[in-house]
Amino acid sequence: MSSLGSGLRAGLRPAFGPLLCLTVLSGCAWAPGLEDTNGYAQAPSREFQLAAMADGEYIATDIADVADVGTGEFVSAGDPLEVFNRFVFAINDTLDIFVFKPIAVTYRRWTPDLFQEAVSNFVTNLSEPVTFANSLFQGDWEHAETTGSRFLINSAIGFGLFDPATGLGLEHRNEDFGQTLAVHGVPSGPYLVLPLLGPSTFRDAGGRGVDFFLDPFNYLARANDKESLSLARTGAEAVSFRAANIDTLDEVRRDSIDYYSRIRSLWRQQRERQIRNDVGGVGPEFSGPEPATDPRQVSVR
Repeated sequence: MSSLGSGLRAGLRPAFGPLLCLTVLSGCAWAPGLEDTNGYAQAPSREFQLAAMADGEYIATDIADVADVGTGEFVSAGDPLEVFNRFVFAINDTLDIFVFKPIAVTYRRWTPDLFQEAVSNFVTNLSEPVTFANSLFQGDWEHAETTGSRFLINSAIGFGLFDPATGLGLEHRNEDFGQTLAVHGVPSGPYLVLPLLGPSTFRDAGGRGVDFFLDPFNYLARANDKESLSLARTGAEAVSFRAANIDTLDEVRRDSIDYYSRIRSLWRQQRERQIRNDVGGVGPEFSGPEPATDPRQVSVR
C-alpha cells in the first residue's frame, strides 16, 4: 500500500506543471493580446444584454450561458456546478493574488528579456512530443510532421532554448488529448474549475491525465530518479505563463462586473478556437508556454 501511495505521489508531482499554469486561468484569466470582442453585428436581445452585464462586455457566445428558467430570472446554463466552481475559483484567485502574481511580477521585472524568452522556448519545446502524439491521434499528419520537425530542429540547433524552427516557417500550435477527444466527437461535459488547474471540463480534465502519460519527459525524470526536474519544469511553466499575462489579466479583472463569469466565458471561447485550430478567430487570445491556447474548435458541447 505504501509503495502504491508513493507511486501515486511520484506520478502526480510532474502534473503540477499544467496545474500551476492553469491556476492563472482559474483565478486570473489568460489573455495577453486580448482583442476587442464587442464587434458582433447583432441587435442585443434581453438575454444578450444580461450576458453582457454578467461579463462586462457584449460577447456573442455569452448568450449560451444564459437561460430563462420561467421565473423571470436568468441562470447559467452549462455550469451546473457553479456553486462548487465559484468556491474553487475564489481559492485559486487568492493564491494568484498572494503567490503567483508577485512571483511573476518579480520575474518579469528583474530577469532579462532574453532569459525569459529562453525559458518560454524551453518549456514549449518540451511540450512538442505531446502535441506530436495528439496530432497523430487526430489524423492531422501535416501538423504532426511540422511538430516533429520543430522538435528536432529546436533541440539540435537551438538546444531547446532558441526557436529557429519558427523562422523556417514551422509554427508552434499546441494540441492536447482534450482536443483530440473533441475532434472525435466526445462531449465536453459540464464546466469545471479545478484546484490549481483552473477552468476545464470533464473531458479536458480526463484528457490532461492522458497527456501526462504521453509525455516522455515524465518517464525520463522518474527513470533517473530526478523528480526535481519535473518540479523545476512545473515552476518554469507557471512563472513564464503568468509573467506573460500580467497586463491582460489585470485588464480583464478591472473591466469585469462578475470576474468568475468573465473568465468562464473567455476560457470557453478560447477553448473552442483551440479545438477548431481557428488561429484567426475573433475573441481572447492568451500567450505563454504550456498550456498554450491555440485555437481549434470542433465542439465544446
